[in-house]
Amino acid sequence: MRNVTAGFVVLAACVSGQPPQANLKFEVASVKPLVGRPTALGTGDHGRFTASGPLLHLLAQAYRVETDQIAGPAWLADARYEVIATVPPETTEALKDLMFRNLLTERFKLVLHHEQRALPAWNLTIARGGSKLKNTAYENAQPLRPGEGPLVNDKEGFPTLPPGRTGHRGQVVDGTMHDTYQAYSIADLVEALRYQLGETEGNSFRFARIVDKTGLTGRYDFHLVYRGKGAVLSTSSSDAGPGAPDFVTSLEEQVGLKLELSKAPLDVIVIDRAEKVPVEN
Repeated sequence: MRNVTAGFVVLAACVSGQPPQANLKFEVASVKPLVGRPTALGTGDHGRFTASGPLLHLLAQAYRVETDQIAGPAWLADARYEVIATVPPETTEALKDLMFRNLLTERFKLVLHHEQRALPAWNLTIARGGSKLKNTAYENAQPLRPGEGPLVNDKEGFPTLPPGRTGHRGQVVDGTMHDTYQAYSIADLVEALRYQLGETEGNSFRFARIVDKTGLTGRYDFHLVYRGKGAVLSTSSSDAGPGAPDFVTSLEEQVGLKLELSKAPLDVIVIDRAEKVPVEN
């Protein structure tokens, strides 16, 4: 750990004989019920950590899991809170997560345990006919910058990306999505699929869980054509172009990657007790 300030906190905890992780704390922190819109300026402020929303989402953020990996009373998804904290200089993301978890535990008097449950997950594998992915000509491609390059289409209607860039662009043509992926790794694709196959839950969005079983490690250039409207996945024929497949089918038929909905054994955080009114700041 290169965090001098946080390192001092850990040392102090060890001297006192208490578990080090349980003593990691933000320098100053406020947790209060959220009425109206958040007043925090955002997580990008120097030395500042902010988060807002239902306790369910705060816990998912703190533990870096999806919301279906948090189990507990129904009010966790309804009662909304705002967290504003001061972070010691040079604090790593991992230490911020620990501080956030400790803060929620302290202020909401959380009692929890972990257990394994089988939860929905999409398995990404190579289709029976084999991968149709083409190795990119830009192995050392750099990320596409927002707004970079003109939105030019090739002769088949696919948007193009500047040479030497990695990224994704999509365009609707007569109700059919035309997507271009350039110098894309499977890890990049998994992140895109998490959004494409995600679901809206009330006023929030839950990303899909994707398990990569392809074994592919390169970067690839490929196109996809599928039913869609804007950038949102649609498996309904109501907004489809003539003969366009749904996204899952297009992935298998056009690039040789198969998505199958299954279940995976995952860690679930079960909230045994939580106070709805947080301890005063």
